[in-house]
Amino acid sequence: TSGGFKIYRLNLVVKSFFIKIRDSLLKTKTVHYYRICQLDEETNVTQDMIYENNLYVAAYMFIYFIAVVVFCLFGYPVTQSVFEVASIIGTSGLSSGAINLGTPVFLYYFSSLVMLLGRLEIFVVFYGFVYAIRTPLACFGEFRARRKEM
Repeated sequence: TSGGFKIYRLNLVVKSFFIKIRDSLLKTKTVHYYRICQLDEETNVTQDMIYENNLYVAAYMFIYFIAVVVFCLFGYPVTQSVFEVASIIGTSGLSSGAINLGTPVFLYYFSSLVMLLGRLEIFVVFYGFVYAIRTPLACFGEFRARRKEM
């Protein structure tokens, strides 16, 4: 898959908006099944899918906003920051010239992190980070328990 914001996610956000309106206008005892095309298959839309998707969209927008603010704090105009961050998080490869040889080192690393989050999906990177921290700590705890037994 490519990085950036998937059309499926945008489609589910729009569809969930209309689902909420339709369900609020209809009788509460009526059960409706909504379908969406995901990976060339029609699947039923569940509340868990909507919740997870909306959480992802909120996290994506939060990271986007924070990255734009960071670029603005480094002196770039808002329009250039918005374009550059959209290009970075979407991994499209386009640039307005903000990232060049004169860019501060922190901004290089920050842009790399944002690009990684956009390319590999936010929650995948988050779960990987948590796993990378938890596993050595768990092994260290087991090692200490074995050492006390000796």
